[in-house]
Amino acid sequence: MRRRRPPRVESGAGALWTALALSAVAVVVLAFVPDLTGDSLIDGGLGVLFGLFVCSHPAANAIDLLFHPDERLASVSLVGVAWFGLNLLVLAVGCLFLFAGASRLVS
Repeated sequence: MRRRRPPRVESGAGALWTALALSAVAVVVLAFVPDLTGDSLIDGGLGVLFGLFVCSHPAANAIDLLFHPDERLASVSLVGVAWFGLNLLVLAVGCLFLFAGASRLVS
């Protein structure tokens, strides 16, 4: 019987880099156009939705780590630590967008 190889830790790194790139584009757009639609309710709602989208990728990776810890932690290396740091960075950026959108939504 063949032993299954554990999945690679950095398997979702492309989605994380894409979320960071989209966040950078959103920061540039918001720097030049602070009131995107002119309505703070819509701008805040879009900010909250974008923050939830960005936070969804690290959250999915965390849930995967909770349900399959032995498979994921078996291949921890320096690359795995960098992947974990990338998850934390994307989660922090998503939380900042979420907070900014929520504060604009209630203002």
